[in-house]
Amino acid sequence: AARDDLQADEASLQQLAAAIARLPEPALPRQLLVDVTAIARHDLKTGIERVVRTQAAELLRAPLPGWRVEPVYLTDEGGRWHYRYARRYTAQLLGIKAELHDSVADTSTGDIFYSADYTPGAVMAAAQAGLYAHWRARGVQVNFLVHDLLPVLRPEFFPSGADQHHGAWLRCIAAESDRLICISDAVRQELRQWLQQQDAAASLPKLAVLHHGADIGTGAAAPSAPDAELARCTALPSFLMVGTIEPRKGHLQALDAFEQLWAEGVEAHLVIVGAEGWKPLPAHERRTIPRIVQRLQQHPQLGKRLFWLQGLDDQALQQLYRDSACLLVPSEGEGFGLPLIEAASHGLPLLARALPVFREVAGEHALYFDGVDGAALAQAVRAWLALDAQGKAPSSAGMPWQTWADNAAGLLAVLRG
Repeated sequence: AARDDLQADEASLQQLAAAIARLPEPALPRQLLVDVTAIARHDLKTGIERVVRTQAAELLRAPLPGWRVEPVYLTDEGGRWHYRYARRYTAQLLGIKAELHDSVADTSTGDIFYSADYTPGAVMAAAQAGLYAHWRARGVQVNFLVHDLLPVLRPEFFPSGADQHHGAWLRCIAAESDRLICISDAVRQELRQWLQQQDAAASLPKLAVLHHGADIGTGAAAPSAPDAELARCTALPSFLMVGTIEPRKGHLQALDAFEQLWAEGVEAHLVIVGAEGWKPLPAHERRTIPRIVQRLQQHPQLGKRLFWLQGLDDQALQQLYRDSACLLVPSEGEGFGLPLIEAASHGLPLLARALPVFREVAGEHALYFDGVDGAALAQAVRAWLALDAQGKAPSSAGMPWQTWADNAAGLLAVLRG
């Protein structure tokens, strides 16, 4: 009888063990891994870095039941490519003082990886080592943001070899991703066409579109330029250019145009906000940047009718957006055109080159121009001034734009869609 009782107990225990084994594991929060590789090391606070930082901050603030947002960075520490949790950078981003350790990122089925950062060399090396393929095999969804295709479409505006390097990165992320997110429909169309030209038989990842946000920080710190200096810039009708000094941005054409206008007696200011780009590169690789900088620094109208402002904080930039007469965007190539919506958020009128992406972003809320010489732009400025004097210049009021919080919500919808 005792033996029968013992066998019964063993059978019951086996049944209980089998039942426990069938129980679902406790649900752990899924991870949204946000790549901050470049800015975690050195945040330039402009361009791509601004997008990465702002998106990461908004995602960390977004309510995500069942999810944990984890900024991560790519490293080959220890001789193996892997991602680590960027806990120290995240604490800095959130203003938290804490001693944290950047441990190796662990992934599980259902996690999502998203990279808006741009570290092509590291990404390609990690892909060659099989990192993203391993993640996808485990059920991790891989997403990259594509800001533009300019180095491969307009190589004359970039250092030698930039087209091959950027092209290799584009082919890499297309092969390694579940989805590529483009910052405009113009970029999506360019990307689809370019990838098909590379390999018509290759299957493309999903392609999505998500526009940038427009709101910029409003910190309590005093402007980096005195109010009086900014007021002097906008004492006359002022045409504001915002962006790093780069070959494609149209600075030489703008200088040629305003020199013609000033010679004709047109009363207007040209205000250029942006740092000198590509400083680490040798002069011969910087294309037209040295010539642009020399003309700006030695211009007889500098500080009179021409103003070049560097290192402005967000508060000072907002003052210029509020007080200028018109935003001037003569850039010959962009993935989006963030100053357009930043200006529109302050009600500043827009005069822009007739690029498809600018028409996508601004629609009927801007005056457009063609031509790449000074005379063409001078004529466009005259036309805008004449329309403005009659109260007929296109208004940016009512132009659609979203906040970075809206952008983060849209991003989450795309990633989980």
